[in-house]
Amino acid sequence: MALKRALDDLVKYSGELKKTNTELEERVEHRTTELRATVKELEFINTLLQQEIKNKEEAVLALKESQQMLETIAVNFPNGMMSVLDRDFRYLYAQGQEIKNLGLSQEELIGHQFLPLRNEKVREEVKELLIKNFEGEIISFEYKNPDNNNYYLLNVAPLRNSENETSQVLVVSQNISALKKAEYEIRKSLERERELNDMKSRFVSMASHEFRTPLAAILSSASLISKYNNPDDDPKRIKHINTINSTVSNLTEIMNDFLSLGKTAEGKVHNKPVE
Repeated sequence: MALKRALDDLVKYSGELKKTNTELEERVEHRTTELRATVKELEFINTLLQQEIKNKEEAVLALKESQQMLETIAVNFPNGMMSVLDRDFRYLYAQGQEIKNLGLSQEELIGHQFLPLRNEKVREEVKELLIKNFEGEIISFEYKNPDNNNYYLLNVAPLRNSENETSQVLVVSQNISALKKAEYEIRKSLERERELNDMKSRFVSMASHEFRTPLAAILSSASLISKYNNPDDDPKRIKHINTINSTVSNLTEIMNDFLSLGKTAEGKVHNKPVE
């Protein structure tokens, strides 16, 4: 009996062991499936992370290239300077060829105020305009530096932060002295052209008067000659004919004078003074 009971217990234990083994196999298979899914998810996340890292590296590289390009543009900005100012009007950034033209260096500007570099005669005016810029206005103005008599064109734009507040301003300053000089020369040329046109107008008016008088005399004499038909009127006709000849001669001289003036204006007449 004891042997039978032990055999039954062994059979029962074997069944339970088989059942437990089956359950363990099912759990292992389920866990393996879960692990495979987790591994696939991790592989997908890793792929996304690698792509994100690649995108960030490309963005950083593009940003560096953009910054380098902007820096190159700023450094080689002709006859001018690009600078960034804070609310205390201190230089945060400054580049451009005009820095060297002023006998300064970038190190001498960074951290120092913008306004003291401007002559005191225009300092307050520039300060008021910059304050308007910090209030959000985009401004552009010209001023003359009394220290070196150079003309400058300033274009100032607000730089807003993430909270849409103007914490800095971009100042693009350009030396326009050469343009001002060219403008002055053009105005002088226009003024000379205007004076020349006035002289031509007066000349034409004078010429009209000078020609009108002898022509009127010729017309009058010709009209009187036509009235003297009798032989006794010969002295009168001769007198008027002489008047016509004299007037034509004077008219020819006037014409020659005008032609001489024209040749002089065209540079065809050269002055050759002699003792």
